[in-house]
Amino acid sequence: MYRRRPSKNLHAETEQFRRRAALGFAGVLLTLGFLGGWYFKLQVLDHEIYATRSEANRIKARPVVPGRGLIYDRNGRLLAENVPAFRLDVTPDKVQDMEATLAGLQKIFALSDEDIERFRQSRKARRSFMPVTLKLRVSDEEMARFAVDRWRFPGVELEPYLTRRYPYGDLFGHIIGYVGRVDDKDLEELGEGNAALSHIGKSGLERFYEAQLRGKIGYEQVETNVQGRAIRTIGRVPAQSGTDLRLSIDADLQRAMVAAFGEQEGSAVAIDPRTGEILAMVSLPSYDPNLFVNGISHADFKRLNENPSRPQFNRLVLGGVAPGSTIKPFVGLAGLDSGVRRPEDKILSRGMFYLPGVSRGWGDANRGGHGWTDLRKSIAQSVNTYYYQLGIDLGIERFDQYLGSYASASTPASIWPARSTASCPRRRPSSRRARSAGIRAIRSTPASARACGK
Repeated sequence: MYRRRPSKNLHAETEQFRRRAALGFAGVLLTLGFLGGWYFKLQVLDHEIYATRSEANRIKARPVVPGRGLIYDRNGRLLAENVPAFRLDVTPDKVQDMEATLAGLQKIFALSDEDIERFRQSRKARRSFMPVTLKLRVSDEEMARFAVDRWRFPGVELEPYLTRRYPYGDLFGHIIGYVGRVDDKDLEELGEGNAALSHIGKSGLERFYEAQLRGKIGYEQVETNVQGRAIRTIGRVPAQSGTDLRLSIDADLQRAMVAAFGEQEGSAVAIDPRTGEILAMVSLPSYDPNLFVNGISHADFKRLNENPSRPQFNRLVLGGVAPGSTIKPFVGLAGLDSGVRRPEDKILSRGMFYLPGVSRGWGDANRGGHGWTDLRKSIAQSVNTYYYQLGIDLGIERFDQYLGSYASASTPASIWPARSTASCPRRRPSSRRARSAGIRAIRSTPASARACGK
């Protein structure tokens, strides 16, 4: 049986379509209004914020490390210089997988386990956005290989820098000292303003004059592309190079003094008596400071430490021994300045000197004695007994007072961080030996100008 289909209500359907169209159109208008408002906020209200961020992404501040001051001898010979080189820097916050990056770099660069461990230690001490040096003194072959695969290592850059070199090697090792890589302790002392430095003075003149030699770090504003590669420099605050040092040391005299020692060990100092300038200083055996500049290897460090002659032991300041007769002119001067002696005063040298109540005697080089001796004769013939008696007459306090004043007026403080073993006698309560303390109670070093200083 045939069933009739119900007829459509055209009016109702038309009204339904109109409602749906209006609702859709309102939704579109609302969406466009929201987008328009959001764009207005980005482009107008927040324009300054995002413009600053964009500028920060496009322009980066990069530190400029100054050239370290040079060191010359008295005749202008270069004792410490800077030579150009490249280093491999890694910025941790730009590297997604550090272990994979290090593994890939080991295939391009000759990286030892020491380099990797040193990098990890330095990374802990620095903020993630600061570059950390992975390798110093990159070779030309390594740079060529890296240029091919550079795109594979975001956050890894080759940076030019100046490295320290000592042309005379071990000839001035104990005088000039050396620079070394900055460690965690150095970073704490240097502060954020000097965090870009890769080297710092570790010993000798390099350490004592560190503040003058290192100069002042500068900065430059660099425009970069989307990969972070520098395109051009748009601003610069120039770095201030370190101050050069000119020493009183004579390189030729230093070399001649070393040659005079031959194969023997020891130390010596040559001083101009007219000015007090130090012309040469030798401590043998010595070491090559170039080994320490970019980090000494375990093999080299072990070789130095196991050497029975101890090349790193600075006999100039640490090898304390009895000064012998070199101190006699100062003791004689103390006698004159204190009024205890006059130049013409004489004592009788019988070859032996005895303290009251002490059976032991102290002798002269001439066992038969030197006879009646004044100050001039005591110096010319190095008469021990004259100074034994003078030391007793001066007493410990005056002895210490006058020799200390001579030392304090002679030279500034020692340039070596190690403590000198030099000493002068001091009175100890109830000490019988203190009453007889004289030249034999003193220890000095070749460089101890302040041996008896306060």
